[in-house]
Amino acid sequence: MKEGVKQIYSGALKDTVFAACCHLAVALFGFLSARAPIIGSFAPFGIALAAGVPSPYILSAGVGAAMGYFVPVVGGGAFRYFAALFAACTIKLLLGSIESLKNQPIFSAATALAASLATSSASMAGGGMAPMAAATEAILAAAGGYFFHRAAHALKGRTLGLSGQQLACIIISVNILILGLYPLYLGALSIGHIISAAAVLAVARYSHTAGGAIAGSIASLFLMLSGGEFSSAAICLSAGGLLCGIFAPLGRLASASVFIVFSGICAFLSNANTASYILLVESAFGAAIFLLLPKAVCVQAGKLFAPPANIPSLEGLKRSLTMRLYFASRALADVSETVEEVSGELKLINSPDFDWVLNNVRADGCNGCSLRGYCWDRRSLEMRNAVLEMSRLIKGGEQNPADKINDEFRERCIRPKRVENAVLRYYGEYASRLAAEARIEEIRGVVSDQFEGISDMLYELGEEFERCESFDSSLASAISAALRENDLHAADIAAKTDKYGRMSIEIRLSVPPASPVNRMELLNIVESVCDREFDPPAYNRIKNDVFLSFSEKAAFSVSIGVSQLADGDRTVCGDAYTAFPDGRGRMIMLLSDGMGTGGRAAVDGAMASGLMERLLRAGFGYDCALKIVNSSMLFKSSDETLATVDISCIDLYTGAVELLKAGAAPTVIRRSGRTGKAQSTSLPAGILREASFDRANVSLKAGDIILMMSDGATASGTDWICAVLEDFKNGSAQQLAEKIAADARRRRTDGHDDDITVMAAILEKAV
Repeated sequence: MKEGVKQIYSGALKDTVFAACCHLAVALFGFLSARAPIIGSFAPFGIALAAGVPSPYILSAGVGAAMGYFVPVVGGGAFRYFAALFAACTIKLLLGSIESLKNQPIFSAATALAASLATSSASMAGGGMAPMAAATEAILAAAGGYFFHRAAHALKGRTLGLSGQQLACIIISVNILILGLYPLYLGALSIGHIISAAAVLAVARYSHTAGGAIAGSIASLFLMLSGGEFSSAAICLSAGGLLCGIFAPLGRLASASVFIVFSGICAFLSNANTASYILLVESAFGAAIFLLLPKAVCVQAGKLFAPPANIPSLEGLKRSLTMRLYFASRALADVSETVEEVSGELKLINSPDFDWVLNNVRADGCNGCSLRGYCWDRRSLEMRNAVLEMSRLIKGGEQNPADKINDEFRERCIRPKRVENAVLRYYGEYASRLAAEARIEEIRGVVSDQFEGISDMLYELGEEFERCESFDSSLASAISAALRENDLHAADIAAKTDKYGRMSIEIRLSVPPASPVNRMELLNIVESVCDREFDPPAYNRIKNDVFLSFSEKAAFSVSIGVSQLADGDRTVCGDAYTAFPDGRGRMIMLLSDGMGTGGRAAVDGAMASGLMERLLRAGFGYDCALKIVNSSMLFKSSDETLATVDISCIDLYTGAVELLKAGAAPTVIRRSGRTGKAQSTSLPAGILREASFDRANVSLKAGDIILMMSDGATASGTDWICAVLEDFKNGSAQQLAEKIAADARRRRTDGHDDDITVMAAILEKAV
């Protein structure tokens, strides 16, 4: 109980001390703002601060401002400022508790304006103050009240980045306070100028180009409003802030160095007089203060001033994108169906008809013959059969078909050669139209399949967005805050969880070209925030942007070995293979065997493998990817072209393996020391319009083996392969693949050679 009381007492004391420090800070700000002269004769900002601070701090601001006005820095008129300050505090205390007013910056501006005008009226009545001067001071007081109010509310409870408007309001408020230091000198050096330079550097370092430009412009404006001229000092602050923001990604030292060098240039361009040297020394002192800031202060400044990471709310966007994908999918499916329907109707109308050949032979071959009516009317069946027989002979390559048909036609026909020439001509045209129609039908079918395949792809993407991923904005914000604690600032962060509960984090950092990125440090930060283990991040760098992708640590890893032996003495292998992670915790192994051997087979295998890999990497499903590959193989050339497709998809989180085969050789699996095989009865891609996978599923654990092969390796069967696999111990996947490939070539005794490819994968526990 004593410990509990002690903790409560300790917590209460800490809160009391913190509150006291806040009130003292506000009183100090009041003192500085009251002593901030502007245009040489006005000091309205003490009134502005009292009007702009939250209600609990009104008395602290009033006391501090009163102390500042007690020793005026702009000549007489202290009583007027006391009266205006009292009026501002009174209005704020009386009306500041009204809910509809207290959070409105315009209320603070109106309070300062009313207090300033009310107390200036007596001075104007006595002729001591011109109406225009009174109005100017009142407007400045109102503006100050507005900016102080916006700055106080922007900082209230905020730990992460500011918007552009909030940053501008805070910078203006800080410059009003720094204005109170301008009358203070250290020898010939203005303390206000030094602090202003340090403040511009701090904002530029952490807000980069935009913040540096804003801070420099505002600082130079207040320098001129304090009574100075548009001199080299103003140029140094405005342009120097912009330059420091540009070089901010290179670090604090680079920003400070650029600022000092630019100050030296300004000093040189202003004839190198005493004032110029003072400017250079003031800039150097400001840079030194900036460089000596403690790391904790820099971290807090980075958290406050750096632009917040882009972490949008994605649920609405996800739903909108899903609906668009579904709509596009349905539209493409409708296009495919419409093409099929229209082509079917046109086929009925325009399809070549053999009656066209008969009619043209009668009209052309028998034109002018006295027996035409007799042959085509009374003996029409015999004439039709004769033309059909001649057409059959022409199709078989016969050049003189009339000499080969029955004697009855040759005895009756008085112009057999003319009829033969007509049949040769018109049947040739008919055969050409048939061939063209068949080719058009084939192309139309391929195009229809392409539309249907793309439709399936879009639908699957929509399904994935709809069901498989959720975005955690709060977790992304927590990661952004943790990165800021380590002086790292993310431009974009996405925290995603798939349908299996597996988390992935994507981060984009903007860093200088030569600046290294400690991936292990980032890994530790992400793991501590997410309370999960992740694999080391994938790293890509494009100019000043670094892209990092973190995937939750998998239970397994895969060791893969590949051995390829080309047919005979050929240098080109007709098999193509690849293995790659899909970014979703799965390892995909892909093997394609082109038809035949040599260069032609290599083209077919590489095309099937390359297309399938690109589509799978893009996140499309296996079936729609096979449909696209199949139609592409059909459309590639008029010659027959085909390739097998063999896929093993290993889930590294669970050990589940999905085997997919389109005309591929058997895959042998060793599970818990015993072997089995998965075979295919489907056809390779590129033969028929309809292509499909044979599927099998198996669950593996550490030490189990997957062996994928082209048919060249299985020419002597698979029993011996199963035996080798069961006896295999303590070797690498590469050694196993090389042994199987070499033994397969040695065992082949049928006098034929074929390309041999063996892919071996051994499942291992992730370290």
